Amino acid sequence: MTRARATLVLWLLIVATVVSVGGASAQSGALDGTWDGTWSWSSYSGRIVLHLAQKGEAVEGTYDVYGGRQGDQVGVAVKGTLKGDRLTLSVPSNPQGGFEATVKGDEMSGAFRGRTATNNFSARKVSKPK
Repeated sequence: MTRARATLVLWLLIVATVVSVGGASAQSGALDGTWDGTWSWSSYSGRIVLHLAQKGEAVEGTYDVYGGRQGDQVGVAVKGTLKGDRLTLSVPSNPQGGFEATVKGDEMSGAFRGRTATNNFSARKVSKPK
């Protein structure tokens, strides 16, 4: 019984270490770079580009949206967090604006709220900072 308990504890420590290391790598600048994708809402669609920098869980940067009813929006500041695979960004210049996305490797998808609607979007990392 004692040997079985010791083996169980050892396996739990190994699993905890693997999870911890995996979580740390996902949090260490995984979002840094340019993400290019598309957005859609109703009969509207267009291009979206995010320029992001990550330090720990904190994320900040800008986004550009092309083709919307409000016209092109370029260089709009965002800031937020990445917790696990969940990215949440707010838009300081638009209190009702923001992003909620799931990040999987070099791809993300979710929704972003603009001034008048919530749009679906997906993006892929196309470059990393130099």
